[in-house]
Amino acid sequence: MEAEYTISEELFINANRLHFRKRENIHRRLAVIGGCFCILIFLLPEFLAPSWVMRLILCVLTMFLCLFGSIGVFFENSASSLRKRYQKLAAKESLTVRIRLENEGIRFFEKDGELLLRWEQIKKWKQNEHCVLVYRFPTFPLIISKSIADSGFDFPFLLETLCSKVGKAEYTSLKNTIQST
Repeated sequence: MEAEYTISEELFINANRLHFRKRENIHRRLAVIGGCFCILIFLLPEFLAPSWVMRLILCVLTMFLCLFGSIGVFFENSASSLRKRYQKLAAKESLTVRIRLENEGIRFFEKDGELLLRWEQIKKWKQNEHCVLVYRFPTFPLIISKSIADSGFDFPFLLETLCSKVGKAEYTSLKNTIQST
């Protein structure tokens, strides 16, 4: 079975939000780490930080570093940042993909060539309401649009096959995705 789809801006943003989903918790992690460092700074022996002013300055610097790291992660995954990335990518290459489900794996056809992703090469997969991300490498997912089910592609069979050959998927709700306006 074979289907063709185009990676739209909305699909690209939703896929990236799904891919970077765990990074959203980094704000809390950075706050906890900053708080722990502040406590440790106040518990420093006198010879390392002789005055309370020095300790207070170290705490403020620690909190600013955590805050700036948190803000950086937020802006990296913002919709406007992802839109800019999509526009740069779309200007460079065609984002139309054709896929075929085969016994050995999933075959992806693009303008520049093709890739057979064997079942045993798939490390993990994630899904939401809009797409499925298939990982050959931990940081680089291949995007499969769920809209191909409208063209007759047996999407439930693909999901069943992924479950049986790779394992259970991670799933996220609509709160982490955008919808077209």
